Amino acid sequence: MTAEGGGIDQESIIVVHIDGFATGEGNAEIAGLPRLLRGSGFSPVSPYLEALAKDAGANASALPHYAKRCQSRADLVTTCSNCLAALTGLTIWATVQATPAWWAKVLVAFAALLSAVLGFLPAIYKWGDKAKAARDLASRYGHLYGDLLKLEEKILQGENVNAGSVEQKRIELESLKKQRQEIDG
Repeated sequence: MTAEGGGIDQESIIVVHIDGFATGEGNAEIAGLPRLLRGSGFSPVSPYLEALAKDAGANASALPHYAKRCQSRADLVTTCSNCLAALTGLTIWATVQATPAWWAKVLVAFAALLSAVLGFLPAIYKWGDKAKAARDLASRYGHLYGDLLKLEEKILQGENVNAGSVEQKRIELESLKKQRQEIDG
């Protein structure tokens, strides 16, 4: 019984586990509920808390890959743009002066235009900004994941966990999901 006399706490429940009783080689074990639950494969952690932790963990591991893809895309397009601009800058005067063919002049002009367009793409799609935001968000997801794992561990050790703290972590996860959608959008 609890000190308040109101109910039964987990440590006051006694369980007797008899193994092999029918064969005569039985062992009896007396355990409190948390110890029995840890050994039985049954988890006292709610599926809700497990789902929150799984979601936070998945995002914490996926966002760095997303950030890397965004940054790599921005770097590749910028590099192509700069190389094309350098090539165009080196060949434009020689082509215009030495070659009377109209198609050569159009080709060099097209390369210059393509270089300019490629230079704007990373800024238009904000790949660098998305990569930075994804890295920051991955860190926040990682901290949340760690907090949720600590809550699970407390429950497995038989400690009481305030439902308000789980709800606070759910709200924090929802906030991070909204920020993730803003990055993807």
